[in-house]
Amino acid sequence: MAEQPLPPLHAHTTLMHEIQTILSQEATLESLLTRCIIVLEEVLKLGAIHVWTFNQRNCLLELNCQSIHSFNQSLFPCQIPLGISVIGLTAQNQEPYLTNELDHPLCMIQVDDKIKDHFQAFAAYPLLAANQLVGALAFFSPTPLSAKVQQILGWVMTTLGYAIAYHQSQDQLQSRQDTILHRLASQMQNTLDVDRILSVAVQEIQEIFHIDRCNFIWYWPNQYGGDRNPNQLPTIAITHEAKRDHLDSLMGDCSPEYINVLSPQILVLERFEVTDIESDRRLNGGAEAGIGASQYQGMYDLLKDWNLKACLLYPLSTHLGQLGAILCGQAHEKRIWTDIERDLLRAIAGQLSSAINQAELHARTKASAFAAQAQAHQLTETLNDLKQTQAQLIQSEKMSGLGQLVAGIAHELNNPVSFISGNLKYARSYFQDLLSLITLYQSHYKNPHPDIQSLIDEIDLGFLMDDCERLLKSVDMGADRISQVVLSLRNFSRLDEAEIKQVDIHEGLDNTLLILKHRLHTNDSRRTIKITKYYGEISSINCHAGSLNQVFMSLLNNAIDALESVTDEREIELVTLPSTMTLVTGETIQTVKIMVIDNGPGISPEHLNHLFEPFFTTKEVGKGTGLGLAISYQIIVEHHRGTLTCESALGEGAQFVIEIPVN
Repeated sequence: MAEQPLPPLHAHTTLMHEIQTILSQEATLESLLTRCIIVLEEVLKLGAIHVWTFNQRNCLLELNCQSIHSFNQSLFPCQIPLGISVIGLTAQNQEPYLTNELDHPLCMIQVDDKIKDHFQAFAAYPLLAANQLVGALAFFSPTPLSAKVQQILGWVMTTLGYAIAYHQSQDQLQSRQDTILHRLASQMQNTLDVDRILSVAVQEIQEIFHIDRCNFIWYWPNQYGGDRNPNQLPTIAITHEAKRDHLDSLMGDCSPEYINVLSPQILVLERFEVTDIESDRRLNGGAEAGIGASQYQGMYDLLKDWNLKACLLYPLSTHLGQLGAILCGQAHEKRIWTDIERDLLRAIAGQLSSAINQAELHARTKASAFAAQAQAHQLTETLNDLKQTQAQLIQSEKMSGLGQLVAGIAHELNNPVSFISGNLKYARSYFQDLLSLITLYQSHYKNPHPDIQSLIDEIDLGFLMDDCERLLKSVDMGADRISQVVLSLRNFSRLDEAEIKQVDIHEGLDNTLLILKHRLHTNDSRRTIKITKYYGEISSINCHAGSLNQVFMSLLNNAIDALESVTDEREIELVTLPSTMTLVTGETIQTVKIMVIDNGPGISPEHLNHLFEPFFTTKEVGKGTGLGLAISYQIIVEHHRGTLTCESALGEGAQFVIEIPVN
C-alpha cells in the first residue's frame, strides 16, 4: 500500500503559515478550529476531521467542530469520557493512535464499507499544552500516513493545543472578569462602604490578573480657606493593598517627590503602562509629547523604589470631582498587559467611580438628614425641657403655696392655742379656789336648803368636783398636742430657711411622718402601716431644709401608695447612718445615708430604668403627675451634690437611698 505522497515544501510552508494566520485572528474558538480543519483537508487531503475540547469540570471530551462529509452515519459521539473508545484512550494516555489498516478494530468505532472505500488510514491525536490535556483530534486519510506527514501533523497538533489552551484561558479570564464585575456590582448594591468596596476590588484584581500587587491610590487637592492653595502640594496616599506576602507594603502617604510624579498622570486621567522598566525607552532617556524626560526619570525612580518591574496605572474620577487610581504591578519580571486586562481595569474603574460617587452622595444625604434629625431632636429636647420646667415651676408653686398655707394655718392656730395654754393655769387656780369654797360651805352647812340640795343632786356635784380636774388635764394635753402639730407644720414649711442651714434630718423625717399620719391608718380591713425607725447617730447637716422635706414627703407618699395593694402586714422602714463618698478627684467626704424601705410589690426592671424621668408614672390617670421623683432627684443631685438611687425587684419591695454630703 503506497504511503501518502509528501506534499511539496511550499505546501508545507503554506499550511503552517495559514494555520498561524488563522489562529492569530480574533474569532471564536469554534470558528478558528473549523477554518484550520478546512486547511488540513485542502493541503493534506484529510477527511472526516473531528475536534473535541476537554471539559475539566465533567472530564468529558466535547465535540467542538467537524469537517463536512457525505456519510450518513455519525462517526463519533459528541461527548466521550476519558478511557472510552479510541478517542478517549488517546486523550487519557496522551499518546497519538495511528493505523494504516482500517480492517483492525478501532476500539468500538464501527467502520462500514463506505468509509473503507474512501479511506485507508485513521489517526487520533491528543491535543496538549504544557503536558496538559486540552482536547483531541481524529481524522481519516485516503492514503497511509508517511513519517513526514506525521511530523507535520505533530506540529499542527501542538499548535492547535496551545491555541485551544489560550482560548480556554481567555474564556476563563473573561468568565472571572464577569464574575468580579458582577461581584463588585453586588457589593456596591449591598453596601455603601467605600473602604470595603475598594478592599474587595484590589484583592480581586490581584487574583484575577495573577500579579504581585494591586493598590488603590487616593488624590486629594489641598485646600486653604475653601480655595486651593497653589503653594501647597496635594495629598496622595495609598489606602488599599493586595500583595504577595514577601513584598513590602506601600500603604501610607506618598513623599513630595512622588506626588509631583503621580499628580500629572492622575489629573490627565490617562492610563500609564510599563511592560519592563529596563527596556522602556521612555524611562531610559526618551521623551514624548506631554511629559518631559525629568518626569519619566521620576517615574523610573518611583517604580524602582516600589520594587516594580512592570506596572499598569489606571486613574479614575467621580462626578463629584474625587480622583484616584488603580495600580497593578509586577515585581520581578516583565508583564505584557493584554487588551482584556485593560478593558477589565477600565470597567472596574468605572464601577468604582460610580460606587464612590454614590457613597459620597449617600454620605451627604445622610449628613443632611442627620443634621435635620439632630435639629428636630434638639427642638424636641428643648420643648421637653420647657414642659418639664413649666411643670416643675407649677409643682414648686404648689409646694410654695402649700408651705404658705401650712405656715398660715400654723400661725392662726398658734394664737388661740397659746391663749388656751396660757390661761389654763389660771383656770385651774380658780377651780381650786371654788372647790375649796364649796368644801367649806359643806363643812359648815350640813343640811342645806331644799332648793340647794335639789340642784346639788341635779348637777351631781360630787362628780363635777372629781371630773373638773380630769377635764382640765385633757384640755392641757390637747393644747400641747396642737402646739406640737403647729410646731411640726412650721418646721415642715420652713419658709425662713430657703438658704442652706444646719438641719436635723431626724426632725425632718418625724415632721413629715406627722403630716402623713392620717395616711398610715385605714378604715377598711387592711392593717395600719407600721413605721419602723433605725436612726443612726448622725450630726446635723448643711442643706436646704424645705426642699429636703419635700423629698421626704415624695418618697414616703410613694411608699404608702405602693402599699395600697398589700393586704398582709404593711411596713415602712426609715434608716439613717453615717457614710463616706469618694469624689472623681479621689477626695473622700463625709456623707449621710437616708433609706426609705417598703415591703410593697416592687418595681419591674423596665420601669426601674425610667423611674426618675420627668412625667414617668405607673399610677392611674389623675393619681400622679410623674414629677415627684424627678424633682426629688433634681433636689438631691443638683442642689445637694448627692445621689438618689432605687433598688427593687418584683415581689421584693423597694428601697430608695439618699446620700448627701454633711457639708
